[in-house]
Amino acid sequence: FVLLSINLASSILFFCFQSLLMSSRSQAPRSGTRVVLLSGAASGAISRTCVAPLERAKIELMVGRFMAAPTASLDVSRQRASTIRSHIMQGNANALKLRSRTITLPPKPRVVGTNVISVLRQVVRTEGWRGLLRGNTLNVLRIAPTKAVELAVWEKFRSSKGGRTLTPRERVVGGSFASMLGTAVTHPIDTVRTRATIGQGGGADPWRHCLVIARTEGVKGFFRGFVPNLVRVAPYGAVNYGAYDILQTGYKKFRKFTGQPPANPAGLENALWGGLSGAMAQTVVYPIEMLQRRMQASTGQGISFGVASLRELVAREGVGVLYTGLSSNYAKTIPAAAIGWWSYEVIKDMLEEKEKNQK
Repeated sequence: FVLLSINLASSILFFCFQSLLMSSRSQAPRSGTRVVLLSGAASGAISRTCVAPLERAKIELMVGRFMAAPTASLDVSRQRASTIRSHIMQGNANALKLRSRTITLPPKPRVVGTNVISVLRQVVRTEGWRGLLRGNTLNVLRIAPTKAVELAVWEKFRSSKGGRTLTPRERVVGGSFASMLGTAVTHPIDTVRTRATIGQGGGADPWRHCLVIARTEGVKGFFRGFVPNLVRVAPYGAVNYGAYDILQTGYKKFRKFTGQPPANPAGLENALWGGLSGAMAQTVVYPIEMLQRRMQASTGQGISFGVASLRELVAREGVGVLYTGLSSNYAKTIPAAAIGWWSYEVIKDMLEEKEKNQK
């Protein structure tokens, strides 16, 4: 029911936006809406499936679920009794073993998974190989309509400008609006996916999480972290789509200037532009996404969105928490963006050729 409602809402919002753009009298050639929607959905599903294990590692590092409090032993075989008593009185000893004459002191908790490899090993050790793909079905259900709407809105926005090169302001506006609209209509799926990925309160079953959220938190529970998500995707879309358009347009102009033939849509340079634009966009918005994931993972009123929450996290866990898991995110974002943009261009070109042949 939730998924059907979201898809219906996305269709309504998209076609409302499309009707506004149809008033433009531009006659610039553009891809059909159906072609763009299918290409965007397919490219999103392909790219996210390829990097599903890295997505799992990123979320685990963000929410900090793999925690442990290991113990450090202090041999006190030659320590004086007064030293032992002082440890106990200060509350530093939680175990005193007279036979082995050892005091066990509780050191600071440390993160078991501090990088991609360690987190993935922990997942495989505790959940098996299938754990690497936990949440991927929901991720595909989320990203397919998201990318379809995003790219359709972006292409419509570009075509409404008469085929000319976009200005920096237009790139910011078009990319931000496309990302915000695409993300808004699928945010509930993203919330359920986050809960299912970390196995909180309902295991890995997404439908059980839907029931738990609906019963305990109500409809608003599906939109936990909605505001930071929109705040995150606005600059992300501006940088991602803007940078890709700049790089691709500049490359086309370079080929034309040097007398080379038009670039092949299936060329790997599109993957390069996509990877670079995705990395730049993710770097800008990563602290906001980290706070968003913490909010989605929480089941109560614990974390709110705002500068105060970021300051509290920094004070409690250090400045590094704002970019916890960024390296794993690069390992996921760059290939995901590269595969996504490249597959989008390839699939769109194939569908356009097929439509031309049918005509």
